[in-house]
Amino acid sequence: MARIAIGLNAVIVAVTDEVPRILTVRRAADGTAAAGLVEEALPFGPLEPETDRTLDRGLRRWVCEQTGLALGYVEQLYTFGDRDREWPEGAGGTRVVSVGYLALVREREAAVAGEAHWLDVYGFLPWEDWRGGRPRVIDEAIAPALERWVEFVQKGQVKGREVVSIIPQSEIDKVQKDTPPHANSSKVEMLKGGEYVRLWINKGGNHYLVHLPA
Repeated sequence: MARIAIGLNAVIVAVTDEVPRILTVRRAADGTAAAGLVEEALPFGPLEPETDRTLDRGLRRWVCEQTGLALGYVEQLYTFGDRDREWPEGAGGTRVVSVGYLALVREREAAVAGEAHWLDVYGFLPWEDWRGGRPRVIDEAIAPALERWVEFVQKGQVKGREVVSIIPQSEIDKVQKDTPPHANSSKVEMLKGGEYVRLWINKGGNHYLVHLPA
């Protein structure tokens, strides 16, 4: 019979000087408290069925032990229980069902101890930091990555994803000898005797080429 463990995870958030902050604890990268490679993690721990009368009380116990913080109001957010999420397929390990909670506190009133400390949320999610205008990471990394992927949807379901070749107008003659579509239009062609389909889009001074098996 498969073994199941319930993990309790706390997302403890404060807003200090208009900056969202999150409480983390330092622990070894393998999830233990042993010395070695250390990473930031949310306060968490397993439910103890023999002593934790409720999930809520188990969460509060773990948070207090790891951070010294006595939580007030907490709200259950989501439950993650996909098979093989914690262990490789076929490893025969315990299946972990993780229950996430949200707690809102005031940082200056929430004294913490041990390996707990506050970090800026923007350090983890830089694309959300619009205080100085549009975040640079959007144009430098995120947008180019998204432009290179297209999804093919049929009847509301994604049927496939393909990489897009993006070629500027000044270089399209070096790459494709065929006549390109007119500006802001597209065309579909059969290649190699009908083995492949090419979708060619001419938009905004760039040519987008997608090749698919027929």
